[in-house]
Amino acid sequence: MEKFLESFAKVPLQQKIGGVFIAVALIAAGTWFLSVSDSLTKVEEHDSTLEKQEGELQKLQRQAQNRTQFLREVERLKQRLREAEEQLPKNAEIPKVLKDIDYEAKQAGLRVDRFEPQGEQQQGDFAAVPLKMTVRGNYHELAVFLDRLSKMPRIVNVTDLNMTAPIVENKKIVVASSYTATTYRFLEREEAKPTGEPTVTP
Repeated sequence: MEKFLESFAKVPLQQKIGGVFIAVALIAAGTWFLSVSDSLTKVEEHDSTLEKQEGELQKLQRQAQNRTQFLREVERLKQRLREAEEQLPKNAEIPKVLKDIDYEAKQAGLRVDRFEPQGEQQQGDFAAVPLKMTVRGNYHELAVFLDRLSKMPRIVNVTDLNMTAPIVENKKIVVASSYTATTYRFLEREEAKPTGEPTVTP
């Protein structure tokens, strides 16, 4: 040890300073390698975990958004179904719809000479309910009646419209008009049959 100190004492000052500097640098490098490097490794691991968690969060957000859109679409379809059900009555409501058609004809000023419900015709998930009518009145009254039918909450189609030659009754030009007014109703599940030829119910 004494020899080492004697040898060290003979070393020039600049070399001593350089040696101390190198020793300090080696100690600092060792400290960095042991502590800072370990910390950087942990930071990288945390970054990797954070990236995975962000990816999972984005995935969950997309799923939540898709679920919201799906629920909105379901609600929209339910609303459309409710609107369709309002236009296509159930079986128990058909007599009222027929009475409403008769009422609209009279409100338009027409005289109803014939009011004859026909047999239902099944068409897939719904049934057509035709009604043969003959009414008497002038052209304006007939036009008003057809307009009132088009504004009914239920679907009513008028087909096979025929009019006789006009005649004068009580100073009024009158025509007799015959037609088929058809409304429709939803079929209950047990009533529905496989799609095919229309089924006529007497």
